[in-house]
Amino acid sequence: MIRSLRWRLQAWHAVVLTAVLSIFGMVVYHLLWQTRIDQIDSELHRTAEVLTSRLRRLLPAVQMSRWRPPMELPEVLGREWLQSLNTSNEMELESEVIQRPPSAPASDDEQARGSSGVFSEQQFGQRPFPPEIPRPESMTNLADEHWLPEDFVTLFEGVDAPLYYIVWDRDGVILQRSDFAPQVKFENLYKGWNSLPVRTVQSRGWLREVTHCTSFGNHVLVGRSIQGDVASQHGSGWLLAACGWLVLTLGVVGGGWLSGRALRPLASMSVTAKNISVENISQRIDLAETDSELGQLALVLNQTFDRLQSAFEHQLRFTADASHELRTPLAVILSQTELTLSKPRSSDEYRTALETCQRAGRRMRSLIDSLLLLARFDAGHPELQRGSVDLAEVANESVELLRPLADERKITLRSEVLPMSVVGDRDRLGQVVTNLLANAIRYNQEGGHVEVRVERVNGHAIVSVSDNGIGIPTEELPHIFERFYRVDKARTRVEGGTGLGLAICQSVVEAHGGQITARSEPEHGTTLEVRLPLPPETGKDLQNPGYLVAASSFHS
Repeated sequence: MIRSLRWRLQAWHAVVLTAVLSIFGMVVYHLLWQTRIDQIDSELHRTAEVLTSRLRRLLPAVQMSRWRPPMELPEVLGREWLQSLNTSNEMELESEVIQRPPSAPASDDEQARGSSGVFSEQQFGQRPFPPEIPRPESMTNLADEHWLPEDFVTLFEGVDAPLYYIVWDRDGVILQRSDFAPQVKFENLYKGWNSLPVRTVQSRGWLREVTHCTSFGNHVLVGRSIQGDVASQHGSGWLLAACGWLVLTLGVVGGGWLSGRALRPLASMSVTAKNISVENISQRIDLAETDSELGQLALVLNQTFDRLQSAFEHQLRFTADASHELRTPLAVILSQTELTLSKPRSSDEYRTALETCQRAGRRMRSLIDSLLLLARFDAGHPELQRGSVDLAEVANESVELLRPLADERKITLRSEVLPMSVVGDRDRLGQVVTNLLANAIRYNQEGGHVEVRVERVNGHAIVSVSDNGIGIPTEELPHIFERFYRVDKARTRVEGGTGLGLAICQSVVEAHGGQITARSEPEHGTTLEVRLPLPPETGKDLQNPGYLVAASSFHS
């Protein structure tokens, strides 16, 4: 089952679908969590901004008392520069905070300050408030529970409050915190009086926190627990997993149904191919049940079955014809010997019987030699002795060899040959020309003529044999090169033919890389042509034969 194509397709489909769903689920899960975290951070930042803004309005004096001027501050700026800075930042200094009363004696700080009117760095800002300076009212306001905006109070009150906050100054002193804020280690983010505000985001276990640091060093931390968000995210993850499992199940089931439907024609084709045998060789695949690529496969298989059937039928016919052809001379030999031995005979009678047996034996030997030759060609081992062959000489020899037969039948032989050399086996090529001439003579009408031509046409060597006989019917012409095929079977047997001559000619020509063709018009004669490749003009390569064309009139 595992080796079947359907189950392998199912397995690959399930693996790919699982991988796609897993990657998609992880991406969606990550995006959901990142979106949730971004929303939490945005909420915390907005809350911290509101608290920082509220802090700036409630602690102007605290901020100013904590601010340290740079050491290189010019004396000419002095108090006027400080006062202008306070005005621009809405932190105006009260005269009783910066300036002692006229009736009070000069303090040590003022004496140390001198007439310049500017505090030194060692004196300015070392303590939150000098002993003689009272705590500003704004510090008391910060400690008041109503320092938060009214709509923010519910966010920080009670055990189940969603948010918590902590406010530090730049020295890490806690100025205010919500009731249930956890213990948080102070981390100083202040970079200097001229630095920009700093914002940070961090996670501590189940807590998510943001910290804002103002230009004066005040730190505002706002946080919340994300345990509920994590639980909700886990629930979303389980929901994604359940949906993914459902999609995977439906995909595998649907893929199994689709693969079964797609492969059903293959099963039908397999059954049909399995049922084809010797007794049922004509059965074919029903093309109506297939389409697209499988339809093409079915068509190719049907064409292959057609060729197999044709080859099988040809083989059966060949075997039957060969058996029949061999049985005829054997029957002649047996009948003659039995008749001769049935009673005493004279020497002349014995001689006549032996001559008849000799002719039958020669016919049998010719048939067997022809079959063996065809078998060697079919096996791809024709055993050709290749060399340079002058087609003009081969044609003239064949004409002289068959001239007595032509004279006997009152057939005129004419030849027009030009010297033309090809590469091949001289004996086999001579056999081809002789067979074509013999057919043209034997199956021609009395007083007819046969013409042999050797010429070069378009770079090919051509030998043609033509006659003006009765010709070959058009429906018979495609079959004349088949083995044991005869157009006129009775006349062929009288002439002594075996029905293998043209099949041998075709095998010899094709073994030389050529081609043999036939043209015929009933009552006007027949022409056969054989083509073989000519050797190159330079080098006379004897391994690449040229084209030989032979033409002959015949009746097989």
